[in-house]
Amino acid sequence: MPTSRSGACTVEYWVDGSRRDATVEDFYNMGPELGRGATSVVFRCEEKQTEKPYAVKVLKKTIDKKIVRTEIGVLLRLSHPNIIRLKEIFETETEIFLILELVTGGELFDSCKVEIDSGKMKLFPPYLHY
Repeated sequence: MPTSRSGACTVEYWVDGSRRDATVEDFYNMGPELGRGATSVVFRCEEKQTEKPYAVKVLKKTIDKKIVRTEIGVLLRLSHPNIIRLKEIFETETEIFLILELVTGGELFDSCKVEIDSGKMKLFPPYLHY
């Protein structure tokens, strides 16, 4: 597990390949909060060099390391037009910043159709043909 020494204090890094040499604010202008969940807060941001909008998901290192590594591992392995893309990762002593493709339009769950079939509830996103 990679660590970096800063004086007498040892910093533990959770994500191999994360950027530790700069802050997310060095490359992105942070915008308003887009949402929050049990383990993270998502903000809109804009890449300074290109002015392209992204989302940044901020995870505090107070949660289970396995959850963070699993989420990042899944995002790194998947490449599909209907799944958000992970652009890069910044990491500090206390937080992990995931720079993600920005998807607008609200919560997917809110636009799902609910059907009851034989006593079981099914959710259908609007783009699925059934």
